[in-house]
Amino acid sequence: MTTSEASLLDTNVLVYAADETSPFHPTAKAIREKGLRGEISLCICPQVLTEFFAIVTDSKRVSNPRTQEEAWVEIAKYTHSENFLKIYPGSKILEGILDLLKKYKVTKQEI
Repeated sequence: MTTSEASLLDTNVLVYAADETSPFHPTAKAIREKGLRGEISLCICPQVLTEFFAIVTDSKRVSNPRTQEEAWVEIAKYTHSENFLKIYPGSKILEGILDLLKKYKVTKQEI
């Protein structure tokens, strides 16, 4: 797998894959499972995992919040999978983001 072939999983995909009551659950779970089996190339980053944790443990954001332990078990599926590429921000990531923000005039939730 190369990084140019992999897709970064969004927080919403993780949340929907974990939430059986979501209408998006079957699709999100199928994507996750294909990634876990190595059928498709997916990557994950710390920001997405921490956002996932914040959402699924918050009763104001989900109807059936998980305990911290349950959330960590779900996160471990990604962190322990050999089929998920783990990406971490480098020392120049902030500079790159700022350059992109200037170039594309991003505002509000567009980021």
